[in-house]
Amino acid sequence: MRERTWEDAHHAAEISGVDDRHSFDPAELSCPMDSKDENALAELKGLVSDFISERDWDRYHRPKDVAMALSIEAGELMELYLWDRSPDREDLEDELGDILFFLLDMSIREDVDLKEALKRKLEKNRVKYPADLVRGSDLKYTKYREGEDDGGQG
Repeated sequence: MRERTWEDAHHAAEISGVDDRHSFDPAELSCPMDSKDENALAELKGLVSDFISERDWDRYHRPKDVAMALSIEAGELMELYLWDRSPDREDLEDELGDILFFLLDMSIREDVDLKEALKRKLEKNRVKYPADLVRGSDLKYTKYREGEDDGGQG
């Protein structure tokens, strides 16, 4: 039997109408890239690293500068949606590519395993936002936690 992936859980939720993606440990799930290409992230990191090295830009890519560049690119992504407009597909892909470039660059420089970091963060968010309490709600976790203390009237 093959390992269950995020795609499997999402597909099952769509078909059944029951979202059980939150009912098991994320460490037990494989990421979609595991089943397709275990080396995809390493390959992308290699492309980023080679691009920077070929231009002798390592000295300019200090973590502080990479973090700032990542934030700027995220701002450019937000700008595409300013005033509720629908962005041009190529512009959207360019900005997402820029964000991914700097995210991968940061993970290289700070030696962060992105897959493990995401799994850990998802587990923290599962605790902070239990599906049975927050399903369908956009409230911040502090708001629904307040509601627990006063019988749900918060």
